[in-house]
Amino acid sequence: MQKIWLLGTAIFLSLLGGTNVSAVHANENGDINSQVSSSALEHSLKPFSRNSKPLSQYALSHWNTRDGLPHNSVNGITQTNDGYLWLGTWEGPVRFNGRDFTVFDNLDELKVPELGVMGIALNRETNEIVIGGPRGGISRFNGERWQPLPAAPSFIFSILVDSEQNVWAAASGAGFVRYDTEANMHRYQQAEGLPSNFAYHVYEAPAVAGRDREIWVGTSAGLARYERETDRFEAVAAVSGSQVRAVLQHSNGMLLAASDDGLFYQSKADTEFKPWPVPIEGTITSLAEGPNHAIWFGTLTNGLGRISDSGISTLSVQDGLPNPHVLDIFKDREDNMWVSTHGGLVQLRDALFTSFTRTQGLVGNYVRATMADQKRRLWVGTNEGVSRFENMELGLVSAELKDISVLAFGEDPESDAYYVGSYTHGLLQVIDDKITARYGRANGMPLAEVRAIQKLPGSEYLALGTPIGLVIMHARPGELTHVRTFGLDDGLIDPTITGLELDENGNLWAASTAGISKIHTNGVYSSVDEWQIEAINLDEITLARNTFAALSHKRNMWFATDRGVLVYSAADCSANDITAEYASLGLSHSSNPECWRWLSRRNGMPLDKYFSLAFDTDENLWLGSSRGITRVSRANVERWLENPEAMVTTNQYLESDGMASSQVNTGGPSSVIDDDGHIWYATAEGVAVIAPEDFDSHGLSAPPLVIEKARSNAGEFFSGARLKADDDRIEFQYIGLGYRMAAHIQYQVKLAGFDDEWISRGSFTFAEYTSLPPGEFTFSVRSRYPGGGWSDSVDISFSKAPHYYQTWWFWLVVVAAIFALIWHRVRSLHKNQERLERLVEEKTAALEALAHEDALTGLPNRRAFDQRLQLEVKRSLRNGAKLSLAVLDLDHFKQVNDQYLHEAGDRVLQKLAQVLTSAVREVDYVARWGGEEFAILFPGSGCEESQDICERIRQAIEGTDFADINNGIHITASIGVAELDDDFDYQSLMVRADKALYEAKGSGRNTTRCG
Repeated sequence: MQKIWLLGTAIFLSLLGGTNVSAVHANENGDINSQVSSSALEHSLKPFSRNSKPLSQYALSHWNTRDGLPHNSVNGITQTNDGYLWLGTWEGPVRFNGRDFTVFDNLDELKVPELGVMGIALNRETNEIVIGGPRGGISRFNGERWQPLPAAPSFIFSILVDSEQNVWAAASGAGFVRYDTEANMHRYQQAEGLPSNFAYHVYEAPAVAGRDREIWVGTSAGLARYERETDRFEAVAAVSGSQVRAVLQHSNGMLLAASDDGLFYQSKADTEFKPWPVPIEGTITSLAEGPNHAIWFGTLTNGLGRISDSGISTLSVQDGLPNPHVLDIFKDREDNMWVSTHGGLVQLRDALFTSFTRTQGLVGNYVRATMADQKRRLWVGTNEGVSRFENMELGLVSAELKDISVLAFGEDPESDAYYVGSYTHGLLQVIDDKITARYGRANGMPLAEVRAIQKLPGSEYLALGTPIGLVIMHARPGELTHVRTFGLDDGLIDPTITGLELDENGNLWAASTAGISKIHTNGVYSSVDEWQIEAINLDEITLARNTFAALSHKRNMWFATDRGVLVYSAADCSANDITAEYASLGLSHSSNPECWRWLSRRNGMPLDKYFSLAFDTDENLWLGSSRGITRVSRANVERWLENPEAMVTTNQYLESDGMASSQVNTGGPSSVIDDDGHIWYATAEGVAVIAPEDFDSHGLSAPPLVIEKARSNAGEFFSGARLKADDDRIEFQYIGLGYRMAAHIQYQVKLAGFDDEWISRGSFTFAEYTSLPPGEFTFSVRSRYPGGGWSDSVDISFSKAPHYYQTWWFWLVVVAAIFALIWHRVRSLHKNQERLERLVEEKTAALEALAHEDALTGLPNRRAFDQRLQLEVKRSLRNGAKLSLAVLDLDHFKQVNDQYLHEAGDRVLQKLAQVLTSAVREVDYVARWGGEEFAILFPGSGCEESQDICERIRQAIEGTDFADINNGIHITASIGVAELDDDFDYQSLMVRADKALYEAKGSGRNTTRCG
């Protein structure tokens, strides 16, 4: 069996140019080990190499009918040049943008006799999608409309558009059909050289590695190659007698064909096909070349597989595949692998992180502590016991260490003893995988909870972090003896200790839930009673209180806290003049604020709270939190250490990067670096690991971007459009066509002519503008993955016509009239000059009022409201007062205009303006936002109080009688409310109020929502 595996490895390595396949076959009956290079064997054993990672460790995402697919059976997959994925289903072709499925299910538009799509292909030259399915229907989509080809004579299994623009169709019992560029049909059956009239698969092999571009087809009786010169097929005798379901040409030229008799390969052109030497279980249904030149295959009943230099890896239903029957495999432009099954669509990604959970043998999924010991083993502490990696195998350490909720680990290299801190069992000493000593309640420990363990070097003492203080133990093999407990009375700032670390001088630092304590031992651990404890006063240093972990690195002490990262630098202290001042107050220099650095949101950090710290071998900083893992590059760390006010850029990693859960837990410790430089994290779903050297190879290019739709009140418009003056609501829908983590793609938008700066939209895929002034505009949007660079912008230009009172000639006439009047009055009545000046002032004030007043309702307009909003925000921030904003939209108001004409609609708006003015308080501010939308400011009121007022307004509107206008008119309103929060951003306030309005509409309308 080993020889077979080595032979399979050698054949695969031949794809990479490492082995001669002919030479391997020449020795199939002899000793083939000499034909496999030592480097190949080394690579096959290297931990966490790209091809050695099992498929079960890939990040897996799954979509089915619950997510918008019209049918769970996805028969084929392709990708257009602009980045959309296209799927063939039994309910029609489907376009996927990473978030939403667009289903094309109108037969009149598709121009086919039946919805089902069995074959789907891309014309790379024209970017057209071609589909084929039952009853022989074939149609092409050019991005705007579907255009049919003459129907094939039978059921279509497969579609291909070759390099010469011919469309090929595998038409089941009618053989193969080729449509030339004039849409003329050419048929091929046994008379044209096919092994069988039953056609199943068609494939064009690209011109690589000395091969010519060729068409290969699979029939029910074997494989055949198309000869362009004769317009005939030549059957392949070595692959005959059974149905050929898939063909693949590897990038290095090896051609593979999968039939019901197994997998065959041809190493070079014009050589014989031979059976693949490694047995593959199940009938292969599809083939694709994946990342790192691996060969991926799908099967009829056994799920998914991958052939690589590390052997064969499989993925079954038990590993998360929704169905064992794989219909198609596709690699997109980001190297994501897409698998279509009868259970929906699956995406597999070789993510940056690898997670190990109960599925891979972990005793429990909730992990709090990790430890890399001197024997190159990794200990994993879960809430159900202790697991351990040893020789790349994961298993339970021993039955004794099962059903224990683990909080911390420790190691004594001198005695080969290991220590486990637990939630209820106290401290456990483990030697040779057996519990040799215990210290818990039975031994007098008031609370048997150990959150941190630190071996004091050169001594037999252990320091324990517990909820009752710092506990010192005397530890020998088979014996644990309590020495002393340090608490508040001994100087600790807080007794609940969550982390322990020794600095370069041997002093012990304790992280706790209310600050930091430094235990001055001077490296002398036997004289416990002579230790001095210093409580670090954080009030003058930072807003942090909870400290979760401590790390000594390059003479500095690093702390993970609830307000970012704290760094203590002894070098800065000793060189600072303030040290003497603190000494005079009885404080050591550790409490001197000048000795500390604080890295927080003010420096660009994405989060406040961090639970763990680690530096990789390249000095990059990795931080674990309950919302993912943050990486700060070495360059950013060094720049910040030199200038504490400097901004840093970070990378943030979530489930989409391969972690089963992005929640890193607190623990002792919850992250650790092993001897190979891999960083391990304790998470809520197993233990996650990353090889930092892989970071650069996982750099994310910005996803391609499209603006899917632009529309105004009047409907959809395109670049170059001129909108009417009454088009007061404009919306853009856009999407980044990236699939590595589509839900986390970030967007920025800018409307040139209105905005001068890019505005962050987070992950929102739309932007809306209301009541734009007249002018020329260009809407731009750009995208990126978190931590990556921004894409080039995609733009759409348009203009908006002015209202008559917004035209230059209108103002010219007004100004000319004023000056004419002034000139006339000055000439005729010079002595009335003062009265004329007052008249000018009154006219000017009237014009200003006109610019700030809505002509229809008499309410303040959008411009006036924007000015008032900014004023109230500044006032609220200055006085510390509350401020809320409500956006009100009349439900289905368009129906009023359509049914009762705009004159009635205008009268309704005028009446509702009176209702609003009467319903609000004197301090509140009501304005017409645009169209049927109003905005209300509530100074001094929070979201809850404002929502109550809005609810009264909503009821007043619902109860308003419009019989004087028309008996059939009944009006309701949806209202979204938001309160000014800590980000002090009035634009964010508007966005959240608008979002709350959309939630109100989505909840059935005629309701109020507070966002």
